[in-house]
Amino acid sequence: MALLQRVAQEARGESASAAEAFDMGYSEDISFAAPEEAPGGDVAGDVAREHQSLPEWARVAIKSGMLGRDSVQMSQCLDALGLVDGESHAAHAAASWPVPALHLAFSDLAAVAVSARGELPAFLRMEDRLGGDGYFFMRGEHWGKDLLIVADASRGDASDQVRRACDQAEAERLTVQVVALSSHVYAWALRRFLWQEIVEAGEVAHAVDICDAFRVYAATAGWGRRLLLQESAYGLEPLAVADDAAARELLGRLGAVHSLNGDALWLCEPTMSLERKGKAAPLSAFGLTDRVAIDRLLAELTRPGAIVFVSGSMAWRLTASLLAEAWRGGVPAAYGEESAIAGVATVLANPDADCLRGFSSPVIAVYPSRQANAESALMFLLGERPEWAKGRVLMGVNTRRVPALCPICANPVDAEQAARELTEVVNDFRGASFERVRTRNTEAPCCGTGYAGEVWLSEVWDGRVFQKEIGLVTLGDLVEKGLRQDQRISAKLLQAIQAGTVDYRLAGGAR
Repeated sequence: MALLQRVAQEARGESASAAEAFDMGYSEDISFAAPEEAPGGDVAGDVAREHQSLPEWARVAIKSGMLGRDSVQMSQCLDALGLVDGESHAAHAAASWPVPALHLAFSDLAAVAVSARGELPAFLRMEDRLGGDGYFFMRGEHWGKDLLIVADASRGDASDQVRRACDQAEAERLTVQVVALSSHVYAWALRRFLWQEIVEAGEVAHAVDICDAFRVYAATAGWGRRLLLQESAYGLEPLAVADDAAARELLGRLGAVHSLNGDALWLCEPTMSLERKGKAAPLSAFGLTDRVAIDRLLAELTRPGAIVFVSGSMAWRLTASLLAEAWRGGVPAAYGEESAIAGVATVLANPDADCLRGFSSPVIAVYPSRQANAESALMFLLGERPEWAKGRVLMGVNTRRVPALCPICANPVDAEQAARELTEVVNDFRGASFERVRTRNTEAPCCGTGYAGEVWLSEVWDGRVFQKEIGLVTLGDLVEKGLRQDQRISAKLLQAIQAGTVDYRLAGGAR
């Protein structure tokens, strides 16, 4: 047995004496570790090139040897400093884990049939605890292997978990392929491949977490029972039935519970924990790629008295990414529950005009409601006396998330039919092509839902050129003047519809 284990290790390129002592999801075989080099050597250069977006101060720290002398140590320090986003972290994990691993885009994983999960032996489906330990199993024929292990690379124990899962597979004489994903893509994978199992198991909290549900309801269903439903980007979905006591206890663990309609309906808005959601996604994940607009936003976070708003269903996630981007430029920020520091941007949830007038430091005003948009954010910001905000409210970001279509079972739509229907909800689609338009399969979806992941959208409102008009025109006019036509959520959504990645029937829900 010892000989077989050694042969397996050699096949993976491992030394029999290799061992890991890291807890950040990184590891490197000792026998292949890069030798220590003087500061400014090739190792430092390789790390700097690997993390292309590093600020100058981090590059100086690397070259001077302050962040260690080997690539693993440097990468760990950069991660601890908050300079590595979720996608970069997953890519590095895939390259440095003690087992062969791939870092995939979700579109590549979504092309795998959902049956790759359902056809697994029962003992394997039970072993991964429905992805709750940061990994789950699927059949690996798509990669020419017996087994596929899909892992959340953002977890601190990811490397140990993956090695343990691989050892278990080897004990069953199964060949393995590992896929490392960022935290939000891993949640999409759970939603696509394990959703039915999670619902059948009654794992309501797990379901709410992976879908980032906006609200959870407990509706009276008779005989002392409640039907639990969640509202997310995927719409309103039933999760389970529970008695009154169990339903109230569950909702209470998720957040504050409110009674509506004479106690017939309980409502809860789950508390968002950015720490639990893993590392911040890059701004490009939200479709925010205009470097000029990004630099303008970051500049506002250093201007005394400036107010930047972030609104919509992705407001908290985008705020975390914006703060990470600001920190790369040496701009720190503090959340509202922390004490305000002069000159440091403060993040506030749902602040009104009266609250904001008391701040002289930069403020990021976050309005995380699903229905929030640039117009509603400006309504809160300007208040009854909008003249106070002139020169202070110059920029903001509005966000939206929509479910992406299953690439396998989505139904094609006749181009002429799509054009006729979209004429009623889209103001301008000159030059648009509807040859690839598709819609969700609701009759016989291969995955149970007809969806596969999400599309995140954003638009930047820039009001610097019409500050004098604040208070003189309607909020709608202010929004229209501050949004570039080609950068609006509605324009980006139309592009996704033309590409066939989003259901064309969702077009009516965007401006």
